[in-house]
Amino acid sequence: MLGVCFSSSSNAATINVPGSNNYTIQMGLDVANSGDTLLVAAGTYHEKNLSFGGKEIYLKSESGPYVTIIDGSSIGTVFIIINGETRNTIIEGFTVQNRHGSSFYGGGFYIWNSSPTIKSNIIKNNSADSSGGGIKASTGSNSLIVNNTITDNSCYQKGGGIHVYSASAEIYDNTISANTASGHAQAAGGGIGGTYTSALTITGNSIASNSATFAGGGISVFAGNVDILENDIIENDGGDFAGGIHVESHTDHGNFTFRINENYIYKNKALNGGGMNSFMHETASYVEIIGNQIVENESVNLACTSAADNDCAKGGGLTLLSREAGLDQHLVKNNLIQDNRADLYAGALLIKMPIVLEGNIFKGNHARFNYAGASCVETTECSVLGNRFSGNYSESYGTSERNPGGLYVKLSATTEVVNNFFYDNTGYQAGAAQFISCSSTVQVINNSFAFNHTLAPGCATIKTETNTDFVNNIFEADIAGIRIDGSPDVNMTHNNFHGQTEWVIVNPNHGTVFSLNSESFADENTDHNPLFVGNSDLHLSAGSPCIDTGTSAGVPDDDIDGDIRPQRAGYDIGADEFVPKAMPWLPFLLFDN
Repeated sequence: MLGVCFSSSSNAATINVPGSNNYTIQMGLDVANSGDTLLVAAGTYHEKNLSFGGKEIYLKSESGPYVTIIDGSSIGTVFIIINGETRNTIIEGFTVQNRHGSSFYGGGFYIWNSSPTIKSNIIKNNSADSSGGGIKASTGSNSLIVNNTITDNSCYQKGGGIHVYSASAEIYDNTISANTASGHAQAAGGGIGGTYTSALTITGNSIASNSATFAGGGISVFAGNVDILENDIIENDGGDFAGGIHVESHTDHGNFTFRINENYIYKNKALNGGGMNSFMHETASYVEIIGNQIVENESVNLACTSAADNDCAKGGGLTLLSREAGLDQHLVKNNLIQDNRADLYAGALLIKMPIVLEGNIFKGNHARFNYAGASCVETTECSVLGNRFSGNYSESYGTSERNPGGLYVKLSATTEVVNNFFYDNTGYQAGAAQFISCSSTVQVINNSFAFNHTLAPGCATIKTETNTDFVNNIFEADIAGIRIDGSPDVNMTHNNFHGQTEWVIVNPNHGTVFSLNSESFADENTDHNPLFVGNSDLHLSAGSPCIDTGTSAGVPDDDIDGDIRPQRAGYDIGADEFVPKAMPWLPFLLFDN
């Protein structure tokens, strides 16, 4: 956070309002000089269009916002700050309410080419004809907005609580709730809206129960750099897109960086992207989503009655979309994506961009119809690295539907699935994962698949309809390990199958491969109990036959936990590279005599 250093002077004065001169707030601002403090007594003040005239004045209530109220009840903005004020112009400790900003003005505050500090206020029941019901921070400004309660404000287009337009801002530690953006066809950013922002930071806020009819019930940022960090984003409604967070850019606006890290994104809803939605249209922008908890968000449309309906809502946890096969890069890393629900694509839907999914937990996501965990569709890259997929499922299953429990990849240019745990996922044709019509060979290397549930007879933990290499994987339990449909080129080496009725099924005709290593596409595969640490812990225990028995060809440098491969003489099969436990007593034994 940028600090506020209020200039001091031996001539600085404290001016009381109303004081002995019976000043209004504006009269006090008029007589004050830069460096002065204007101390306002408790009471209700009916004023509007308050101006600092470019001066660095500390405007502060004497007794706090609950008893010091600037009330409008008419058209006009409360504060208009447009004369180059700096962060040493401070407004603290007021309730600012019941104003309506006409034209492009905000309701509570309108800021242009100025950078005031707005702190510890209650900003409520304001509205705007256009954007920024509570606060509108416009061209050239860089305001500090900290520790305010911003609630029950509304606007027609963008930013029911706050709108930052062609400007920068730091928005810290505020409570932003029950604000709305509605009326315009693309009304967005119920809590916070940003448009063409050069540097917008949104950190440590509680953003709850806001709504927008088009996109971004909590936050919406269009064509601007933004850091969204460590916020609680709860029970917002985004209408068509993004209950929690919406970010977007188009090719004619340039390339931007969107960082969405360490947020708690809970019980938000929208028809697409209940927790989060990103839409990049032919840009080279970068979208980073790291360390968030994305939990119990929802994209459900009850008009959707089957997976084939056009009305189905998508992406309960998050939806990331590029309009064309774009240049933009998305990194989704170390997130908890859990218990999200959607008609289709309950956990994550990823379309057309290059995407890296790394170190995430996809747990308990459930689709009303299809695709419960994570789905890459027409992605230029789908890298699935070191994730944990568990307990993902669909609520209903059509007998002709492709419905994997954990991972779905279709029409991807390059696909690698490396170092993942897949446990207890349920699908109709594939318990854990399904690969369809990818343009290059899918690489499935050093994964552990255990106790997944495939419901359709003749199907398997993984179903592939495209060229696929299977190397160093563990398949434990289920009807079969792998089902091959059509005539793709499939190679299998150094995989371990155990506990299936059949190792591999080749379709058509549901042909069963009884002697796997006698097939031209398979060699050095085994059938041993992998000796996991536990049914739900897919790390290898000491003595596992999967230790040192894998191949080195094409394997990753480390395992799902970041442990270096190999640890011993050879490479291990599965996502875990066994690390022998240290024996702290050994030096004492060696040197006892």
